[in-house]
Amino acid sequence: LFFGFSLQTCAIAALTLFLIPLFLLDLRYKILPDVITLPGLAVAVGVGVASQRSFESLLIGGILGAGFFALQYAVSRGKWIGDGDIRLGGIMGLALGWQLALVALALAYIAGAIISVPLLLTQKKQWTSEIPFGVFLTLATYTVLLWGDALLLWYLQTLGVV
Repeated sequence: LFFGFSLQTCAIAALTLFLIPLFLLDLRYKILPDVITLPGLAVAVGVGVASQRSFESLLIGGILGAGFFALQYAVSRGKWIGDGDIRLGGIMGLALGWQLALVALALAYIAGAIISVPLLLTQKKQWTSEIPFGVFLTLATYTVLLWGDALLLWYLQTLGVV
């Protein structure tokens, strides 16, 4: 314990100091700068370790998160997403492990659709408009940091798997 807080709580607080500026910078300027994302990767490892996730889960999560966006970046030649999203995907995976990274990705895409589809239908945005997806990734990451295990359990119970 550190001043009455667990190591996990302190690690999540540290990662929050990276997620908030990433959220704000992507929302306002559509950028996820290296000066925040690169050290954020190290902090994310600390969160994963403090959360007692297995090394395998963290490694697979980091590769899955970054690789998912790297593939999109390569296929679209950087038109669908920016390279900062690759590093943010890595942060997600390293902090959450692969199982919860999948939950966070699903949440981010669902939230993105809930916001984007009405904007497209009302023609406030066009198909060619840039939508700062890092906003949804940071919110989903934070949500899953706090409630991911419960969300995953609820989903699996809903499917009847558990």
